[in-house]
Amino acid sequence: MSGIVSLAARNVGRHRRRTTLTVTAVAVCVAAMVLSHGLGRGGTAVVVNDLVEARTGALQVRPRGGGPSATLAGDGPLRDAVARVPGVRAVTGRLRFLGLVGNGVAQTAFAGRGIEPQGEALVCPRAGAALAEGTLLQTAGGEVAVVGQALARSLGVGVGGHLTVQTSSAAGRSDARELAVVGLTSTGMPAENKRVLQVPLSTAQALLGAPGQVSELVVAVESIDGLEALRARVQAAAGPQVEVLTWQELQPFAADYLARTGRFLVVMAVVLVLVGATIIGNTIATAVHERQVEIGTLLSFGVRRAQVGQLFLAEAVLLGVLGAAVGGLGGQLAAHGLAVIGLPLQAPGGTAALVLRPDASWSFTALVALAAVVVTALTSVFPAVRAARLDPVAALRR
Repeated sequence: MSGIVSLAARNVGRHRRRTTLTVTAVAVCVAAMVLSHGLGRGGTAVVVNDLVEARTGALQVRPRGGGPSATLAGDGPLRDAVARVPGVRAVTGRLRFLGLVGNGVAQTAFAGRGIEPQGEALVCPRAGAALAEGTLLQTAGGEVAVVGQALARSLGVGVGGHLTVQTSSAAGRSDARELAVVGLTSTGMPAENKRVLQVPLSTAQALLGAPGQVSELVVAVESIDGLEALRARVQAAAGPQVEVLTWQELQPFAADYLARTGRFLVVMAVVLVLVGATIIGNTIATAVHERQVEIGTLLSFGVRRAQVGQLFLAEAVLLGVLGAAVGGLGGQLAAHGLAVIGLPLQAPGGTAALVLRPDASWSFTALVALAAVVVTALTSVFPAVRAARLDPVAALRR
């Protein structure tokens, strides 16, 4: 067997042009798969981290079946039970509400969000990326608001200006407050920029006449991996009167985007495998056709047919190994280089322009390289069998 391998290596080195073209083609396919894998992993991490750390948190605890106006206690046994679950890093409360906001001349509808400024900084540390002007609620005190940039502009108000907000609770209670605008935000969602207004949780509770109440408890976790298992533990600790939602359920459009991206990468990988297999198969088939005299000579000197087939199969495997090694290393180098440079990315519904850094794992690279060698061997079986079945007399007459 060692003699066949050494002869195959000599043949691969002898046909340099064919070897170079084949190895390059396989290497490009493998490198493209590795790089696409790295881009997919990097993009997924960016989108998930941006949504989780800037908008939704990893988990949210909400009243079960109570509708959008339902609330639960922002402090007390429920919050303490959630905070004690292993894997939970921080818990904060939010209170959602609707109303009208005006500048004394015109009014428009808004969607309000009352937040605990310090708790929000722990649960969503990237929330500040959406700040376009001014400051966040964390650094402001009193009855203040951070407003979507488009909403503020439509009312002709900037940082330092004042807006009047009017709300009605589910029980029919109405209230109005004048709030100082301390910051403007801009996200990747135009509807949010035109409608959302953030105030301290205490202000929102006063407007709705709901002291101590929140719409949801937002949960930060130690690791986003294994989120479903952690969700189950939080649900068990919180009890059946509430429901625990993951970020995927809170942002289904983003989860669908990531799923479609994953399917696209799988399809692309299959296409690249087929392209590489076709190239190798054609290379070996061409070699068999061009080297019929050589095959006939080998057979006439007593070389067994099985050994002839093994020779061409060994050549194909060597080409596959060379192409896989070059492509795997090239893909890793390309992914590393792009990670150092960084690629700008706007996450769907995200807060701001982000930087994508490809993350190609070595385990995936090894798997792709192995798959390339196996596919190369499989696509070369038929040409190798054809070479082994040649009639030596007919081959020598060519």
